Parts: sequence; C-alpha cells; structure tokens
Amino acid sequence: MKSLKVKFYFLALILSFISCKTNIGSENKNFILWKDTKQLTFKDFKGKPNNFGTDIYGYCATQNRFEHKIDETTKLPKFIIKCYFNKKKSFIRLKNKKDTLTLRHEQLHFNIEELLCRKTRKSWDSLYDLKERKITFYNKARYRNRKEINLLNSMFDQEAHSIYKSILKVNIEAYEDSILKRWEARIERELDELGNYK
Repeated sequence: MKSLKVKFYFLALILSFISCKTNIGSENKNFILWKDTKQLTFKDFKGKPNNFGTDIYGYCATQNRFEHKIDETTKLPKFIIKCYFNKKKSFIRLKNKKDTLTLRHEQLHFNIEELLCRKTRKSWDSLYDLKERKITFYNKARYRNRKEINLLNSMFDQEAHSIYKSILKVNIEAYEDSILKRWEARIERELDELGNYK
C-alpha cells in the first residue's frame, strides 16, 4: 500500500511539472502577471460571485505557474515561478463596486501570493547553490512555502471577517485602521525583504 502511495505521489509530481511547464508563458487578457507597478482595478474582476463559502464581498483568484529546465553545464534544475491574477474567476459583488476597502483587501491577497513566489524562488536558489539535483527537494520547498502562505491568507481573512461582523453597522473605517493598514504594511515589508527574488 505504501508503495502505491509513493508511486501515486511521484506520478502527481510529474504531472504537475508537465502541466505547469506548458502554462507559464500563456499570459493573455484573462490573466494579469503580478507587478509592483500594477494595482488591481474593479474592471479586473470579471467573475460571477458565488453564493457559497466565506467570500463575503469578493474573491481574488490567483495562479502560480512554474517551469523548470536542466542547466546544460551544471546539470542542475533551474526553476521559474510567476504569480497571476485570474480575471474570470475573481469577483467583487455589485454592492461593493465602489468599495475601495474591498479592492485593497483583494489586492492584498494578490500580494500575498507574490510573497509565495519570492519565498519559493529563495528556497530554490538555496537548493541550487547547494548543487541539489533531486527535483523532489525543490517540490518540497514549494509545498512548504504554499502551506505557510495558505496560513497567512487564512489569518488575514479571519481577522478581516471577525471585524467585518462587529463593525459593519457602526464604522467601516475601523477595519481600515485596525486590520487593513497593518496587513498592507506587513506584506509590503516582507516583499521588500525578498526584493532580490522579484
């Protein structure tokens, strides 16, 4: 049974590398590549709101695409990872179309995903410097960073949703002052710290 799990994991790993490798260059009108000079606008959210889940005001769908090749000289794997915003799967509810706080909230999720890419690039560079040839180590680093970023996204949403419920009818500016500005500063600082991995 353990052998079957290992084989399945290995097959999934290979398929994920193959599928992502073919997609990294497929930028088009439905995807926005993360850039520090580009902020999301309301027009970028083209998806239909769902009636399920915890996406109270909006949803930022992101996609990290990566590929690798083997360096002909060193025979070491070299990876590229990029962060995209998916317009067709992202939405802001109609009643919030002029709500810049919701837009900033969703932009922050996009920035957190870019943070994943930078952390992953750093991990991959460290493995490359150690002359690591096994792709499984690179993949483990990516999954470890993904887990950390999922937790970060979840923490941000939990704080935001708890204060949304308590201040909704009182003072929406409290959300901006108590949660949003603090998280924006934190993520901007972490992105700056990883500026060498843009």
